[in-house]
Amino acid sequence: MLLRAHPYLLDAELLYCRGRIERRISSGRLDIDFSTEYGWIVVECKCVSLTAEHARQLVRYIDSLTSSGKTVYKAYLVGPSFSEPLPTELLGHPPGIIVEEIPRDIPRFFAFSAGGHYFDGELEICPYDGTRAVPGKELFFDI
Repeated sequence: MLLRAHPYLLDAELLYCRGRIERRISSGRLDIDFSTEYGWIVVECKCVSLTAEHARQLVRYIDSLTSSGKTVYKAYLVGPSFSEPLPTELLGHPPGIIVEEIPRDIPRFFAFSAGGHYFDGELEICPYDGTRAVPGKELFFDI
């Protein structure tokens, strides 16, 4: 996952952290979590528009961790857009949920050019060397 390998894209505090993905807890499975000196930072990622149900899911995860004695320092809900307004009572649930839209300028699909560079797979020609992609040499990232 792109955010697991490069969490500083989400939060500069995570510059030197490495997250763990798909950690099972009593209320489900965390997409990404980070253990810091201040407590856990949890991230729930969605590839669809964010809804109140997604926020409720993250609240359940926070409550589950808190009830098991863990300190949740920050909680992120990440997705491409919002399909409905997210209720403030959910977003304000301690420690508070930070909602982040996936930046449109972060590619999730890379192609390898004949000239040896990776570039945004949405493009047909590599902007660095002007060559085309090499078939079968693509990289895909989940957020």
